[in-house]
Formats: sequence, C-alpha cells, structure tokens
Amino acid sequence: MLIAELDAGPNAVIATFSPDDRYVITAADLPADSYSVFDTSDGAFVARFGGDANQFAGLWAKFTPSGEQLAVSSAGGNVFIYDFAAILSGASSEDSIVRTIPAHDSFVFEPAISPDGMLLATSSATEPTRLWDMATGTLLGEFGTIATRGVAFHPTLPWLYVAAGFHIRAHTFDVDELMAIARASLTRELTEEECEQYLHQPCET
Repeated sequence: MLIAELDAGPNAVIATFSPDDRYVITAADLPADSYSVFDTSDGAFVARFGGDANQFAGLWAKFTPSGEQLAVSSAGGNVFIYDFAAILSGASSEDSIVRTIPAHDSFVFEPAISPDGMLLATSSATEPTRLWDMATGTLLGEFGTIATRGVAFHPTLPWLYVAAGFHIRAHTFDVDELMAIARASLTRELTEEECEQYLHQPCET
C-alpha cells in the first residue's frame, strides 16, 4: 500500500536517509541537477540544494554518521561537504558548503564515509580510489585500482572495499598492518639507517 509520494522531480535517481531516519534526500535531473530534502514522517518537502549543472551535478549523497554533514559527489570531479543544518535553515548551496574536495578529474561515483566519520573515500573511472581527511580535505593516500564504481568501509576494521571490474578488493589503511605487509615482502633485513629513513622508526620496533 502506498503511504507517501515524494515530488522529487524528473528522473529521480537516489534516496539517501539521514542517520536518524527523519529526512530523505533525492537527486533529480531537474531543476538543474538539484537535491531535495523531504520529511519522512509525512513526505513534506523541506529544502532544495545544488542546482548548478556544471558544478553540483551528481548522483550520490552520503551523510556522516552524526548526520551533521553531507558529502555530495559531482560530475566535475569535486566532492562538496555540506552543513546539513544550514541546508535545513534555507541557506544557499554556496553558503551551506563547508569544504570542497577536488577529488578527481572527472565524474565522482558514490563516495563512502568511514564509520567514525573521519575519512572519505572517492572513486572515478579514470583515476585511483582516494582516501581523504573529512575534517581538512587532505589527501591521505590512494589505491592503484582504477575504473572503480563503488567503495565501502568495513564497519569495524580499517579496511576499504573497492569494486573493480569482476572483483571486490579489500585494502587496509592501518599503518601497523601496512608496515607488517611491507616487512614481510622484504628480501633482506633493513639497516638502522633504512628503518629511520623509510619506516621512521627503529628496526627493532
């Protein structure tokens, strides 16, 4: 039985729920690739943001676990971090943006946010999957896989799953685990100087 119908606009493509389930966000081709916010209790329209086809156009939006911010991918390669409270207050799209992350040189697919809300993962068809600091927009690293269409964080482990062709690849971003993997692949023991230069710690650690 139909309980609500949201006027999301032509060619609505997503439904993203806020962590508290109070709001749902949809994306549509018109007006001008905008995102709409609806109240889930009654389907009432609450706010609209985006609306610049050259800058904001995209298909995906992801909430941080706290629900305070929203990461929106774009066709131009940027990921926009929005203050969700500002959107609800009726502020303009430009004024609601907390940070713009120049993630890729082309369309950014669905972004992923780590369970603690501190990390953002992005992917595109032409560049490696990248890991970002949500608070600063700093690039923390990238994974060699290209032509990825989806990324997801493990709910409890420091692993990132990347969809690449016929495979789902799991990558770790835990420093200790990375160090152990690197050391296991060595064909000889490092000198003390090499440990300090490359590992930034004594060899016996």
